[in-house]
Amino acid sequence: MTIGETLKKERNKRKITLDQISTETKIAKMYLIALEADDIKALPEGVYARSFLRAYAQYLGLDTEIITTEFHKQFEIKPHSLLIMEQNKQDEQSFVRERRRNAFFLTVLGIVVAGVAYVVWSLFFAVKIDRSNQVLDPVDAGLANQPYLGTAVPQGPQEAENSVDPANLAAPTTDNAEPTPAPIPESAPENEQVSQVPTLPIQGDQVQPVNAEGPVPIQSVFAIEAIEPVWIEVTIDGSIWTRRLLSQGETRVYRYGTQHILKIGDAAAIRVQEGAQYREVLSETKIYLPRVEFGPGGFYAAVDQAMADARTKVP
Repeated sequence: MTIGETLKKERNKRKITLDQISTETKIAKMYLIALEADDIKALPEGVYARSFLRAYAQYLGLDTEIITTEFHKQFEIKPHSLLIMEQNKQDEQSFVRERRRNAFFLTVLGIVVAGVAYVVWSLFFAVKIDRSNQVLDPVDAGLANQPYLGTAVPQGPQEAENSVDPANLAAPTTDNAEPTPAPIPESAPENEQVSQVPTLPIQGDQVQPVNAEGPVPIQSVFAIEAIEPVWIEVTIDGSIWTRRLLSQGETRVYRYGTQHILKIGDAAAIRVQEGAQYREVLSETKIYLPRVEFGPGGFYAAVDQAMADARTKVP
């Protein structure tokens, strides 16, 4: 018996309609029909299909672990934990390649800049030396009949001012050089579940977080969306769920645990949401938050305190 036949048989046994199940589980009726028909192509990709199956099986009182295992076997789908491991490996390889490309580009750029600076400095030094070694010709200067003809021509104040001693020449200064930017925390491969999530603000009563198998109430989550590329690290109850550079428009939703630690490369580069409360602007200025700790429901308060502490440390 297939998974779909098992679900349909149990539903008919309990004399429950699809409309009733859809209303109580918040799963669209079309997806319930697809599950009973074993039509996997009609189901959404990724973790959502497994989440719908688990929620449906749980509603009917079936063993969710057995149903999920049979589902994987029937459709030859890799388990969720294996998908996470494969995605982490791909992210790590992509991260290493990106670091190598950036290192090569910076090396080439540094060589080019150093070469140009050396050429400019060399030309400047050569011109100064050439001017300091020039000898005044008495005939060209109209001094042929002057008492100093045949002797060294004394220098006037202007000539002395324009004379250059090569020993006193200094290398070009770097007073106008741009200051070296503060180092940006190095990104690292993430250890998170990769799935499609909505952009902020999130609507509805339930949402799928990256650290849970199925949808959870929206009041039990916090979310981060990248306005521009930004590095974040999210640790929940000792497990690192995200540690990498988020792309522009990328959103991550997390279910609350007991203890949370965040690291945010730039608070001005993200939007956030805690439960149903949404903040489109977290900070007007760039702020690096190296460590934000909080418990369940304390996301906003901890972030606000961390930003306040960071501002007081700015000279």
